[in-house]
Amino acid sequence: MSQLPQQIFSELLPPEQIVSSLRDTIPSLMFWLARLDPKDTDVIAQFQQSFKHFVQSGQVWALLIGVVIGYLFRGFTSY
Repeated sequence: MSQLPQQIFSELLPPEQIVSSLRDTIPSLMFWLARLDPKDTDVIAQFQQSFKHFVQSGQVWALLIGVVIGYLFRGFTSY
């Protein structure tokens, strides 16, 4: 049993490599976070617009037909 923890810890990266990796990753992450410019933050309006498009494009009918066919298929294959 004492070999297992040693084996797990021997497979982990050494601390120097973890620090080096973070040192390379954090500046690029900060750059992309700083570049984000939230212009439209009205989530409710975005959801309403997306749902309206979902209905107008006919995807709601495809969803309902798929649910019905899936329910029937499950009913036929459950016996």
